[in-house]
Amino acid sequence: IHRPCPYRVEVMEFVGEGFPPPPPADTAQRYHRYQMTRLVPKPTGRSTRLDDYDYSQPGAYFVTICTHNRMMMFGDVADGEMGLNSLGEVVAETWQALPDRYAGIGLDAFVVMPNHVHAILFLGENQREGLKPSPTNSHGITEIVRGFKTFSARKINQIRESVGTPV
Repeated sequence: IHRPCPYRVEVMEFVGEGFPPPPPADTAQRYHRYQMTRLVPKPTGRSTRLDDYDYSQPGAYFVTICTHNRMMMFGDVADGEMGLNSLGEVVAETWQALPDRYAGIGLDAFVVMPNHVHAILFLGENQREGLKPSPTNSHGITEIVRGFKTFSARKINQIRESVGTPV
């Protein structure tokens, strides 16, 4: 039985500050010194969302939001601590401002990592810590995440002076 390989080969070239320039074309056989090959899982095309579930109904949701191509851009982890750079600060501020844009949502724990964000989001009837129930929420998780990505990408691209670049 022939089974397709679940991985694709990704070659990263190290060119730029701190790395020597690539060798001339006539020494291509030694070019491997400047490349690193790794196996990366192929996307399966399967969604982790439940088919018949309404993601706008009240409840607590754990979300993970990744950068485009999982590019490390929000800071660095050093000694087990995440240090946010200016782009990471924008992401954190944008997340904290979501309740101002979307009525009926509550935010709980969240962490910004170098190439993604983990967060817990409450929709609708929020009974946590003695808070009054929120009005029924007309925004689903998809719309809220889309808005977060749009608002943060616009601010990040203004800082990077690269309008329209995927974040």
